[in-house]
Amino acid sequence: MSDVRKTESVLAERSDPTYPLLMARTVKDARGVVRRPGRSCISSKNQVTLPVDALRAAGLKPGDHVRIDARGPGELTVARDPDALTSFAGSLAGLYPPGYLDELRREWD
Repeated sequence: MSDVRKTESVLAERSDPTYPLLMARTVKDARGVVRRPGRSCISSKNQVTLPVDALRAAGLKPGDHVRIDARGPGELTVARDPDALTSFAGSLAGLYPPGYLDELRREWD
């Protein structure tokens, strides 16, 4: 059985709908330098690719807003930036007596 057929059969047996990332233990970049898993390099544009395993372990996903803070020389923290709307939603419950807002809305009609 060819490697492609083996991969297809493994994927067909999976109940998980995500596509598994099939990678070797070590990866060589364009210059032939071996990169180790869990490591990254700062580009000339000061960009860093974060390892998927670290993001998953932290519960971060594409589209999340994050805050980057310097903790000291050579150390940064990446934390999910809380959504202001979500954190304040419902915080004023009980401010008005029951039915008061409905009464105000009826006045608009």
